Amino acid sequence: MLRVILSVCLVSVFGFPAIAVTNQEVGEIEEILVTAHRREQSAQDAALSLQVLSGADLDRQGKDGFEDYLLDIPGVSFRDQGSGAKKFALRGVSNHSGGDTGGGTVSTAGLYLNDVAIQGSSVMPDLNLYDLNRIEVLKGPQGTLYGEGVMGGAVRMILNQPDLDEFGYKGDVTAETTKDGDMTYRIRGAVNIPLVEGQSALRLVGSYKDQGGYIDNLTTGVSDANTIETYNVRAMLSAHLSDNVSVELLAMYDESEFDDFSQIDSTIGDLENSLPEDRNNNSEVSLYAATLKWDLGFAALTSSTSYMEFEREFNLRFPSLEGFFGLFGIPISQQPEFFTVDQSSTAQEFRLVSNGDGRVDWILGGYYRDRDSDLFATIYLAQNDFETVNAVFSAFGLGEYAHPEIIVSYIDEAYEQYAIYGEVNIQLSDQWEATLGARWFDEDVEFSSRSVGLAPILDVLTNSNTGGLNESDTILRAGLSYRPSDDVLIYLEAAEGFRSGGVNFQFNLTESDQFFGSDELWNYEIGVKSTLNNGRVTLNASLFYIDWTDIQGSFQAPSLITPGATIGIVNNGGDGEIRGLEFELAAQVSDNLMVGFAGAYQDSEMTDAEFDSIEGEDLPNAPEFSFTAYAEYAWSFRSGEAYFRVDHQQTDDQLIRLVSTSSNGLPVDGYHVTNLRLGYDQPAWGAEFYIENVTDERGELGRGFITSTADVDSFIFTVNRPRTIGLHFWKNI
Repeated sequence: MLRVILSVCLVSVFGFPAIAVTNQEVGEIEEILVTAHRREQSAQDAALSLQVLSGADLDRQGKDGFEDYLLDIPGVSFRDQGSGAKKFALRGVSNHSGGDTGGGTVSTAGLYLNDVAIQGSSVMPDLNLYDLNRIEVLKGPQGTLYGEGVMGGAVRMILNQPDLDEFGYKGDVTAETTKDGDMTYRIRGAVNIPLVEGQSALRLVGSYKDQGGYIDNLTTGVSDANTIETYNVRAMLSAHLSDNVSVELLAMYDESEFDDFSQIDSTIGDLENSLPEDRNNNSEVSLYAATLKWDLGFAALTSSTSYMEFEREFNLRFPSLEGFFGLFGIPISQQPEFFTVDQSSTAQEFRLVSNGDGRVDWILGGYYRDRDSDLFATIYLAQNDFETVNAVFSAFGLGEYAHPEIIVSYIDEAYEQYAIYGEVNIQLSDQWEATLGARWFDEDVEFSSRSVGLAPILDVLTNSNTGGLNESDTILRAGLSYRPSDDVLIYLEAAEGFRSGGVNFQFNLTESDQFFGSDELWNYEIGVKSTLNNGRVTLNASLFYIDWTDIQGSFQAPSLITPGATIGIVNNGGDGEIRGLEFELAAQVSDNLMVGFAGAYQDSEMTDAEFDSIEGEDLPNAPEFSFTAYAEYAWSFRSGEAYFRVDHQQTDDQLIRLVSTSSNGLPVDGYHVTNLRLGYDQPAWGAEFYIENVTDERGELGRGFITSTADVDSFIFTVNRPRTIGLHFWKNI
């Protein structure tokens, strides 16, 4: 494997075989500008592992959610538990111990909408965005510029800005049918309205999607039960107050309504489950942001102020309820649990970026974030089970339940962080540049929780937990880049990532500690970026080694309430290592043919096991191989361009959790997906016919237990969408 890696790097530096057709005039690959390092530069000039998805391609292919575009990025592992609880990992650095409710550990990846941090809990809101300029996927820790928690990397969703000069509008409509499922319909639109020509403009964007289900519930008799309805609206106002000062105001609302979850029962058959609970989820995200930019001449000052609310209400399965009442010989037919989660976050950032005219460029910044999280959860009995339990308890003289709620829990958490950061780039010579960066932060967490058992037997189960913790640290980054020519960039980097510790809210119900500690990692990387064959080929590659210490993991601790039972907790499971290779190739083979290939290899293991983990086992969400490939052939037709495109994605087997003495890591199988597209695009409008998941593959995106007392081979799986055929029409702006 090392020989392959070195060959890729050496070929990039010293030459690439001419795969372009030499007797044809072939255009260059379009340059993409990014702001990953907080200043505008070409993606090929950014000294980090970076992949960019253009907004134009996202719009044309109708992509609007995590599953649509994250699976296009090798080295990114995507987890979906079917309930709207979505997570993603970069380079095998994952939040595998965070709960579906948003509690537990926080994300190891950053998610940003422009400059606004969206992450802050264990799950990510999957915003249904339209009219994006681009998506930047930054791999490796980005702690100095982006802060705590961005250990594996960051995903930045950059919106199109209002055009100050011209009125315009665009939109699209989509209709598709899914094998063994219902129809899906979507409509999206954007309008740009100059208010004062050259000085201010308003951009309004909206989308609606009614996504048909494809999983049948045999117990309730509902076919295609897992339907999803989503809405997203936003407004952005941009104004130039003077030649040097501009302001941008953003307001956005996003809502998703899930009727049942996209989970199948492995004991039944294809695209079916028999879970009796009424499972559903309603998620709402409201975001408001103001950005002020002031050109001071020697530097640009940016002030970013934001407020965000993330609310969820959902019913799901609590797989231990049957086991508890089984201790008393009472059969339970349903195991429902209801959650409401309300998280609000206020953030302020000031950033000063030098104008880049000298041999020394620098960035200075200050950051503040205040986040409040409230969670209410109740484990309750369905009406028929409520009556059964009361009848048994009455027969034994234990009285009756006054309410169907078994356990009611309240959790309040207040988080506050201050940070200052800086980076400096020093031009050592025409070919060499050095980078040094640091970020200091101090954070406080205050929490309180209370769980109450409302039953004769459970009167003793009153669990109150209050406290707080404070952590401060300094995150470092150092890099060195070398340009042997204008078309080749070689870089070395050592960067640190850090994630805060947290609270086990039920620690006094188990044999466990009240707190779990922070974890951190160092990423060491060498990479090369090359533009070859007169701009017709780009070839990028990177080698990395990650040393991850005190990994936060999910484990089972003995219950102090129910003999023989266990309760899930979080603890630091030990140390791990990840070694990997990433590469990306794009080639304009001829005027008509464009091809691309990107892949990732990861070798991960636990190197020092603690608590309940096992040394030598693979880390979760770190598939050994993953890759994507595409080929697009385009030709002129009338006043536009026709095209045919093939995309293929493939990922290897992987684990969901750390392997421990009480868990096999919940492995999920690898899978591959192939998509076909035939379209026509011209300046005014376009149309596309597509087939997604051509081979009707069942990709396993998540896994969980049907019940704690079921056979070890009995699971519910979240699966990707079956074969889907659709038509997409759009109007260009």
